[in-house]
Amino acid sequence: MNINDIKTISELEEYRQRVNEECDNRRRKITNLTKASELSEKPFGYIKECFEEISPLLFESKDGKNLINKYIKTVNESRNLSSLHNLYESVRKVGNDSDLDFFLDSISKFDWNVNKKTVNEDVRTLGMILAEGYIMATDNGNVDLPSENQKLDKALEYISENSINGKNITDYSNAVSIVKEHIKTKDASENIFEEKDLDELATDLMESFNKKYEGEFSEEEITALKEVSSTTDRISVFEKYKNQCIDKINETKEKYAADGDMNSVKKLSNVVEQVSCKSYNLDTLGNDICNLIELKNIF
Repeated sequence: MNINDIKTISELEEYRQRVNEECDNRRRKITNLTKASELSEKPFGYIKECFEEISPLLFESKDGKNLINKYIKTVNESRNLSSLHNLYESVRKVGNDSDLDFFLDSISKFDWNVNKKTVNEDVRTLGMILAEGYIMATDNGNVDLPSENQKLDKALEYISENSINGKNITDYSNAVSIVKEHIKTKDASENIFEEKDLDELATDLMESFNKKYEGEFSEEEITALKEVSSTTDRISVFEKYKNQCIDKINETKEKYAADGDMNSVKKLSNVVEQVSCKSYNLDTLGNDICNLIELKNIF
């Protein structure tokens, strides 16, 4: 409708409403573009969390699904990003009832192989994918994003990019303390292996699992949990996954030894020793097995 063609009050009101809607849409798009630009500059942890938040909305369209695949492909093809992803996933999955000292010692001693010279460019690339996804997701309305945890992001960034040495023990200790505090204070998920007698555990485990936790585990972890719930010889199941983890670390250690990287060999020997000392505990069995699987898959 052209304003010069308006002849009645109702037509003028209709025109006014249309102009207001167009201005609101334009203002919303400018706001979303600004926010998308800001998101592209965020650290890896926040990018990961935001993309996971908008993924259900992206999954509703073909372009959105293609963008999800692009995000996954970008992470998988970058050693920096895949290492960061594994570190953040480890922290996300560990529970308050896990052996925190063992967990924190493991992530501290592990060489995450994040290259300080190239990681920022890789994270920026992933941030641009998030920005594109945010614009898609907000096309039909606003999207609530999670709060940013800058302290945790900085702590994990430090751990991923640095190895412990005589000059940085204090800084490293501070970073580990922040991660520990985050784990202790984050919303605790009910432990499906909470203390109960063996018969009750075997009877109730899968029902609880299917209702609440199926989406929280990888296929390998699901298989392990089903396996441990269907047998009375749970110690043997625990030892099997423990030995698989040790074997995988030793295999990686041999590759480093062949390359003459004795520093990494020493670090991995320490990790093997920690895993070897891990003993069966019914109260934390589920978390322990999942942690062993996740540690194995890092290598």
